[in-house]
This record gives sequence, C-alpha cells and structure tokens, in this order.
Amino acid sequence: MNNNLRLAIIGCGALSRIFYLPVLKKMSLSHTVLVDPDINGIKELAKTYDAIKIAAGLNEIIDDIDAAIVASPNFLHAPQAKLLLESGKHVLLEKPIASTVNEVEELIISGKQSGAILQPAMMRRFWKINKAVKKMLEEEVLGKLQTVSMQEGAVLNWPV
Repeated sequence: MNNNLRLAIIGCGALSRIFYLPVLKKMSLSHTVLVDPDINGIKELAKTYDAIKIAAGLNEIIDDIDAAIVASPNFLHAPQAKLLLESGKHVLLEKPIASTVNEVEELIISGKQSGAILQPAMMRRFWKINKAVKKMLEEEVLGKLQTVSMQEGAVLNWPV
C-alpha cells in the first residue's frame, strides 16, 4: 500500500465507522480526508483516525486527493463517483453503484476517458465460501449448471 496515497472517505456513516476507517488505521494510511455534510459529527472521528482534513462537500477536497471510497447514501453514489472519475481520481464505490444502467455506463465512460479506476465494492466475492462455490461451479462438481435461484435473509444488527 502506498502510504503517500491521499484518500478520501466520502460519507462517514456506519459503514465507514465500522469497517473502512478501522481498516485504514490498521494499514497505517495517514493521508485520509473525511467528507460528510455533518461536519460537526465528523470532527471527533477525524481526531480518532488522524484525518488530515475534513470537509462538508466533495468539491472542497477534490484537488487534495488521489482516490476515494464512496460510502455515502445510495442516491449520491453515481454523481459523486462521476465527479471523482472525471477529475482523474480512482474510486472504490459502494453498492449500488448507480440507480440506472445509463448512470453505470456514464461512470464507465468517465473512468476510461480519465484513466481512473472504478471498482465496485463487493467484498462478498472474496469470502472463502463464495470462492469455494465458484470453484465447484466452474469444475462442474455437481454437474453442469442448469439454473440459479438464490435467497438471502437474516436479522441484521446494522445501525441505520
């Protein structure tokens, strides 16, 4: 990991507080910028995680970063990612990455035109069980795949 990477966390809600910020601290990433409209709510967070700057909006820090993790409310994902990509910033984008196919296509085009990387944040694909299922399907351990039906559900204790 490049310790000089200037990374912004866009949206400092539950996901950033529970996952991204603790991971970045453990990785000793020291050039982190926090962006959230609740500027008073992130002041203490900035101290805890040694953020070098805080801002209420993306436009305030766009020139101060190399990359961003977009973990803001879903309806903001596409416009924020597009602004970042058009500015040549690499983006790890939480799901859903956009609300429409057209928005997704625009993001892909923006990334290609600027040379910036757009990466959807779908961490479940790295879970050992999912990798094992993928391998079993590829190797046709149970035969050739005919159909797929999936259900998922559980009571979550995620803060809203």
